[in-house]
Amino acid sequence: FGVSTAGVVWLVSTPEINWHVKTFLRESRKWIDLFQEIHPVLWNWVDSRNTLHLKWLTKWLGFRITAEGEAYGNKYYKVERRDNTNTCATPS
Repeated sequence: FGVSTAGVVWLVSTPEINWHVKTFLRESRKWIDLFQEIHPVLWNWVDSRNTLHLKWLTKWLGFRITAEGEAYGNKYYKVERRDNTNTCATPS
């Protein structure tokens, strides 16, 4: 897993992850929060058929589906998570 210099998050997984679901969920949130400190926008494209990952990204990690696309005959969703903590100026 990791994040590119452009804020693209990625994960390569294995079926053995199912043996450590609670730890994976807890740790994934910590890492995404850390990545968000470096990159104000995290994003990637996810195959629409990958419903488990879409649920994990949107329900657990706070990503939003922001676009749809198609490649190789399959539909993909663009997911993004934006850091909105610094979007408003402090009133003086």
